[in-house]
Amino acid sequence: MNCKVTVYIPNHNYESYFKEAIESVINQTYKDWELILIIDGYNKTSIDIGKKYVDEYQNKIKLFVNKNKIGLRGCANLALRKSKGIFFTRLDADDSFVKTAFKDYINFFKKNKKINFAYSDYYYVDSYSKVIDKNLNDKIFKKKTLLNLPAHGACSFIKTKKLKAIGGYNTSFDAQDGYELWLNLLNTNSIGNIQKALFFYRQHEKSMSTNENKILEAKRKIKRFYASKKRLLKNQKILIILGARNNNDILFKKINKKFLIEYSLDSIKKVKNINKVFISTDDQKVLNFNSKKYKFDGYQRPKNLSMDFVTTDNVIYDSLKFLKKTQNFNPNIVVFVNSNTPCVRAEDIQEAIDTLLIFKSDSVISVYEDFDLHYKHNKEGLKKISERMHHQLRIHRDALFVDNRSIIASIRKVIKKDNMLGKKIGHSLMRRIESINIKNNYDLWLADKYLKERKKFENI
Repeated sequence: MNCKVTVYIPNHNYESYFKEAIESVINQTYKDWELILIIDGYNKTSIDIGKKYVDEYQNKIKLFVNKNKIGLRGCANLALRKSKGIFFTRLDADDSFVKTAFKDYINFFKKNKKINFAYSDYYYVDSYSKVIDKNLNDKIFKKKTLLNLPAHGACSFIKTKKLKAIGGYNTSFDAQDGYELWLNLLNTNSIGNIQKALFFYRQHEKSMSTNENKILEAKRKIKRFYASKKRLLKNQKILIILGARNNNDILFKKINKKFLIEYSLDSIKKVKNINKVFISTDDQKVLNFNSKKYKFDGYQRPKNLSMDFVTTDNVIYDSLKFLKKTQNFNPNIVVFVNSNTPCVRAEDIQEAIDTLLIFKSDSVISVYEDFDLHYKHNKEGLKKISERMHHQLRIHRDALFVDNRSIIASIRKVIKKDNMLGKKIGHSLMRRIESINIKNNYDLWLADKYLKERKKFENI
């Protein structure tokens, strides 16, 4: 079987690493490949580098120059139209392949005939190409794996015929092409992974992967598009429960000219396709405020459910019992929102619901990614958990995730009195800066400062 591989390298401003990326394709032990270089936006240095290789490998390498930048997805579709290969892959201009990568992928596809999309482990390298760590993916087990950590978009292989059949890449999104591809193939049982590092993923100041907000927003929009396209919310009966414990009248503290409780209520009000909103509180003052401004359903829960040791699970379970008894209301999906988290947006709540349905989880909790450098103790003292600098990385599967106590979405049938999560627990990622949970005056001060200047932080 003669399997030609199409590799495309889109490049806008990574001329410093461009040669290394190209050479990693040329030096492959598997030689049946074609390379498409795309300069996205005029860059003379990158064009000159590309022309040099085209002159040297005229039958193997082609160069395209977009005078006006068309973005990652536009470049992907251009390469797909020009592709002659059976397999299709993107190599970013600042990354590079291991010498045996193509051979290993081809052998994997030969052994796994039904696989349409494959991805591998990879090395992290710094700006000087020094290996600083290794990313290891969990092995995929058919019908048992919660596939909610998609493969890296670059350096994964997909059968060209399959990619064309699903329409290529949607250019209405400006990032995360691999995430969209993952969702389109999610339920086909045709995703496989190679537990071997086959490329070098570079971390440096210009790396797109450091723009946390851009990545999260792109993923959120892709999930919303996919859920709408597949009509996943059809026939779902969705209940949002707002947990509103008004300890020391904290919910009526002012943050940027609004009461704390107004932030969560305003966000909930904007979420679409919700059948009922229910407020569980320990204070009649909260219910009075709601009846005047929002008019959601609610009740003052028993005093024993407002003690410090009471869990969210207990509050949810009791609310469901109350709604069943008084209104005969039985939801399919239950979403808990914490009234002490003023930065939660309607989009965050919607994403939790979309994530729950897309990945067929039992539950989804909102988390933030911990970028801090952690240590563990051994016989010689403290040792870094990871050798790389965590603050240089963004949105990767080996991160530590912290429950930010903002949102929980669960399938109703898994909810028990002391556990509303079930066994398959997914996550929706929020920014750490958006995960403020009001517990004291410092938190109030911090939230006030942040919300006054929120837009300044959106592109960090």
